[in-house]
This record gives sequence, structure tokens and C-alpha cells, in this order.
Amino acid sequence: MRIEKQHQLGQPEAIRRIDSFLDTLVQCPMSGDLTIESPSKTWTGNVMAFSFRAKKGFLGVTITGSLRVTESL
Repeated sequence: MRIEKQHQLGQPEAIRRIDSFLDTLVQCPMSGDLTIESPSKTWTGNVMAFSFRAKKGFLGVTITGSLRVTESL
């Protein structure tokens, strides 16, 4: 899946906001018995590689992806 979002923030501010948002998101309580486990993110320049495991009960799925931040879109 590819999602594009235009912004006027500039690359450093966009990276700072995304990084902060994801830290907050994985720490928020989820509804029901959904849990987020093993969150991971690594920035290499303007590209973030991420992964986490979403579990509900005894079922779970690992989600991985990458996010690239440009100066603007």
C-alpha cells in the first residue's frame, strides 16, 4: 500500500512530528483486548523502517513497512 500526504512543514519538522506521534501511538491503550507488542523503528536519513506485532487474544500479526519523508510533496 502507498499513501502520500502533502505537507508544508519542511523535512526536519515532519520527521520530528512523525517520530513523536508513533512513540505516543504505540503507548496508548487499545480498545478491547488488542495489544501492540515489540514496536521497532529505525531512521536512516529520511526513511523510517518500522514493525510491530498486533495481538488480539491468542491471534497476532506482525506489521512492517517503511515511511519516507520528503521536503514537501
